[in-house]
Amino acid sequence: MGLLAQKVEFTVATQPLTEIAPIATSRDRRDDPQTLIPLSTSITKQVNNRIDTMHEQTSVRPMIYASMFAAMTAIGAFMRVPIPASPVPITLQVFFVLLAGLLLGSKWAGMSMIVYVMLGIIGFPVFSGGLSGIGAILGPTGGYLIGFIPAAFVTGLVTETFGRSTLADVCAMIAGIAVIYLLGTFQLSVVTGLSIPQSVVLGVLPFLIGDSIKLVAALIVSRLAGLVIR
Repeated sequence: MGLLAQKVEFTVATQPLTEIAPIATSRDRRDDPQTLIPLSTSITKQVNNRIDTMHEQTSVRPMIYASMFAAMTAIGAFMRVPIPASPVPITLQVFFVLLAGLLLGSKWAGMSMIVYVMLGIIGFPVFSGGLSGIGAILGPTGGYLIGFIPAAFVTGLVTETFGRSTLADVCAMIAGIAVIYLLGTFQLSVVTGLSIPQSVVLGVLPFLIGDSIKLVAALIVSRLAGLVIR
């Protein structure tokens, strides 16, 4: 018996380690770093895809709004009331310029007016009276059209800087209208040969009451619409 026990112990002791290893390594592999790496990589890819999708949606939405305001400004150009002795008619364009500044912020409001002006330059009849082309930009009312771009930008910039209070919105729109008047009056004077005071009489004074009404209307509509995009 003693010799048999020694033989069994010797056999176990000399058994190849490769046959014992599976027993020692047959534990749960969920804690193995090599197993966790593919899982973490998959989760990271899913999160990144979700972020990319959200980013695409966020970047597309303001472009849609900018295009909408460009189209509405074009529609406003056809709602015109001619003024005797003045080459500048009353339109609803300024209303949409101010509203874009309040709702879209400086960047996208300015972009919407760039789209509008460019549509007119390349030939679409989106300017007042169905005009288009570079001739309208170089004409007596061209300064007002060009002024829409910085006016929308300035209106949005003031609201971004000082917040969306009633006072800030009113000041922002006054600043935007002032930019339109400044550029419009300057070009009207240059093209027609009128003095600056004469250009102010023809290109500013007849519009003060109408633009004040548009300012109030834009303020009301912006409050009803809420903050669309910043």
